[in-house]
Amino acid sequence: MLGIWGWSAPTPRIAIVLTLATASAVWLPAQQRRALLCACSTALLFGVCRAAIDQLTWVHPESLSPNQKLTVSGTVLESPRIWGKSQVFFFEIESVEGVTLSERPIILVRWAKGEDSAETGDRWKLSGRYTLGETASYPGGFSQREWLWTQRAHGVLQVGSFDRVSYVSPPVDWSIRDLSSRLRLAMQERLQSVRDPQARALVAGVVFGDTQALPKEIAEMFRRTGTSHLLAASGMNVALLIGIFAYIAHAVGIGPWRFAPALIPLVITYAFLAGCAPSITRAATAGCVGLLAGWLGRQSGAWNCLCLSVWILLMWEPRQLYDLGFGLSVASVVGLLAGPKLPKKFPPWSQNVLLTLSATLLTLPFMWTTFHEISKTFLPANMILGPLVEALFPLGLLLTVAPMPPLAWLIECLAKVCLLLVELLSALSDPYLLAHPSVLSLTFLAVALVLWLSERAGKWRWTALPLAIAAISLAQILGGAPLVEAGEVCVRQIGLKQPVYWISSRTEELLVISEPWQESRARSTLVAMGCLRPVQLKVLSKSEPFDLHWGAFRWGKVYPLLPKDVPYLEVRSSGCTYTVKTWRPEHED
Repeated sequence: MLGIWGWSAPTPRIAIVLTLATASAVWLPAQQRRALLCACSTALLFGVCRAAIDQLTWVHPESLSPNQKLTVSGTVLESPRIWGKSQVFFFEIESVEGVTLSERPIILVRWAKGEDSAETGDRWKLSGRYTLGETASYPGGFSQREWLWTQRAHGVLQVGSFDRVSYVSPPVDWSIRDLSSRLRLAMQERLQSVRDPQARALVAGVVFGDTQALPKEIAEMFRRTGTSHLLAASGMNVALLIGIFAYIAHAVGIGPWRFAPALIPLVITYAFLAGCAPSITRAATAGCVGLLAGWLGRQSGAWNCLCLSVWILLMWEPRQLYDLGFGLSVASVVGLLAGPKLPKKFPPWSQNVLLTLSATLLTLPFMWTTFHEISKTFLPANMILGPLVEALFPLGLLLTVAPMPPLAWLIECLAKVCLLLVELLSALSDPYLLAHPSVLSLTFLAVALVLWLSERAGKWRWTALPLAIAAISLAQILGGAPLVEAGEVCVRQIGLKQPVYWISSRTEELLVISEPWQESRARSTLVAMGCLRPVQLKVLSKSEPFDLHWGAFRWGKVYPLLPKDVPYLEVRSSGCTYTVKTWRPEHED
């Protein structure tokens, strides 16, 4: 059992705290607002309870034997994406070793054969080694096994370069998923009229949320500038889609109750075209609730749509509560709705700055505990690139329906401008690394969120910004402090296959790795564990003995906090002087 209450991912706990903070901050005597906030809070708590029950009843298929070579046949469920040197995609199994299954389990396929390409809906026969997925390599780290559970996947099939694969047939099913996949492929083919490959990949990311063709260096630029959300299908896309058709309907004299019946299926279709990610699903559900209210002649505010969409989605799939995209989507909308507003005398751009700042502040807990960094240029980057992407979305969507050379030329020019701007903004400065937050830092941040969302706070709302800065500053101070006591040394082994050794003392830190490519991941691990101190680095081959001289420290008793068969081992020592001379990293001596 994974243990739902000991879940390493902070998303559900942040979601609950954020909901309760929002409810306490914007609580008003109006019965409608009170009922909606109670419904939203109850929905999140109900999602946690349902997920706990679902986890207890989650049974692994007997036909899938862990750590064994298997041959499976089935259907590709999504477009492959790049993960290191492999392609990964979710795969629905129809048969194992030629035996047809009554229930079709889902697995994640990690395919190292670059010469073959799989498309959504294709049927393949694959051979590889099946595992349950990797566990977290350090406390609080990413656990592939737990993430697979949130996606209703049972494990990972490692398909190597020499494993046998064979193509069975193109899509033959007529389900909504397969039909939407075929339609998306047909629409993406019309984007070929955009000649520049990078511009074409950017348009595909903005329109469909498909960034597989986007070069890694460009995706990294968007991450550095804090604008990765512009490449994900989200509420902005749904709002633009509804807004464009609503404007057209209003221009020709059609009321909302007339165009809503035709627009609801269009919004649902776009959600399937965008892959039904949690962020787009929540936005599409909220949009359909608002359109349905207009069709029935009822008033529907943004709070109504948000709370009802959260309720519906967690009733339908409680595991979405553990999805980062779902949490970011809900938090950003709460920030846009409940954050402070400027008087009309201020220019429009200042209101846009405030909305961007509000959404960023509400999503800060998720970004902090997950990615441990914040972009220094997120505010100007969002202000500059946001309007351009908002213009690129409807134009790109129109091109997928009606390909015209002048329109393709205009889109290519606009996309190149976006790429040039994100490159310039990315080169200005590196993202700001954030240490793992302490309890006191999170308390400061929670108080800042309550003040920012509370209408009753008045002018005190603006003290939320210095409080949030104080929370980050406190974490940075603690991150630069020693993690061990005076006269004590802590040796940590991180990972099982190619372990990284982190040695801490009162005065310095040492990082011992066996391969150069481990440096970036190892340093990120240290930041995630709360260490911002300068770290010495030694690259040493694990296949040969080596001499490691790292001063002298006091050695007494050894206290292994975890057994040696887990991917994380910590040993603390103190007492007498000891110097490491010979050490084989493959052993925990």
